[in-house]
Amino acid sequence: MEKKSVNRGLMFLLIFLVVVGVFLLYSRLTFTGYVTNVIGPTSTLSESFTTGVFDGTQLSEGGVIVLNRSILGNETNLTSYSGNYTSGIFDGKQNAIRWHSFVYKENISENSTINFYFKTCDDSNCEGEEFEALTGNLSAIGRFFQYRVEMQGLVTGESPKIYDVNVSYSPFSLPIIIESPQATTYTNASVLVNISSNVSSIWFYNGTANETYIGAFYRTFANGAHVLTVWARDSEGNENSTSVSFTVSVPQPVSCGDGSCNGNETCSSCATDCGQCQQQNETPETETTTQEEGCGWICGNWSECVDGVQTRICNPANPECVPPEEERPSESQPCEGGVTTSAIEETETTEPTKKGFFSFVGSAIVGPIFKSKIGLTFVILLVLVIGGLLVYKFLLKDKLKLKFFGKKKFLFFH
Repeated sequence: MEKKSVNRGLMFLLIFLVVVGVFLLYSRLTFTGYVTNVIGPTSTLSESFTTGVFDGTQLSEGGVIVLNRSILGNETNLTSYSGNYTSGIFDGKQNAIRWHSFVYKENISENSTINFYFKTCDDSNCEGEEFEALTGNLSAIGRFFQYRVEMQGLVTGESPKIYDVNVSYSPFSLPIIIESPQATTYTNASVLVNISSNVSSIWFYNGTANETYIGAFYRTFANGAHVLTVWARDSEGNENSTSVSFTVSVPQPVSCGDGSCNGNETCSSCATDCGQCQQQNETPETETTTQEEGCGWICGNWSECVDGVQTRICNPANPECVPPEEERPSESQPCEGGVTTSAIEETETTEPTKKGFFSFVGSAIVGPIFKSKIGLTFVILLVLVIGGLLVYKFLLKDKLKLKFFGKKKFLFFH
């Protein structure tokens, strides 16, 4: 009886641990916090629903917006009805404002819908701006903010509900974003200049003078390093600036016959600039040039072809006579075949990577398991089961006692 009670207690303990582990793995905890691109303290404004406009909706007890059933009148053929609420206008108190958090509570019955829309404005009337759908996280710029909610529900069902609406904002510096050019190297001289800001007065320095920015355009830059500096000013005279450094490096054209063996030219593609190709199996004998009797150059054999080039060393034939340097024979020539330096270095330095047993097993297990939620769940459950078995063994070893109170049984660990 005692062993059976211990087993039952351990079973409940294991079930509890499994439930906790699965909950922690699959729970989706959300919260409203601050975003990293705002500067200054965050302020939150709560909607009191006293300055908004109700259209087919009404404010019920407890400050909850619901659909107004009175709009149905004597209609009996309707299966659904709808309405909307347009909020009052929130004032951020200054122009440089980013609205970054829109939080509310809702209660939606089956086959009911709630959709939110918002807009930011420069004037307190918010006239001229259009509402746009609120999808995902809120991120909008402007001193004034207004939202609208559209609701729809079934006549036979419960009305959808909206309450506890809060919107947060923070002051920030006048935003300027240089979308292009970026801090990189361009191989094309024509570079896109694209600048983003929420103000209309934007200008930049073009290298010789300030130039007003009207819209995205392409500008031709010379080879070399460049710095693009941009300024912006709002209606209140607030200014901000930013800059980006970039490089233009356009490859120069290569043509055969220009007297220089460069670019992709080889002895095969351009013998005029690079000379005739020397086959790998052709190794000329020692060459001697003579300026006068007993005075000249003597050269050794050509080396193997490496990276498309053969070399040799030439020395004066007579140590007592130094021949003219301009008559020194060529000590390098293009060739085909042979090997490349990269192949030699790879042969000399590349070694097989050594992996121990635990390194191999670890990568084989951890990779596929922990990259999937099912694998991670399996590992958590496995750990919990092993832990429960260890606890069970520990209980049996120490012969824990059971105490009974009335009809209920309690398990105490001493």
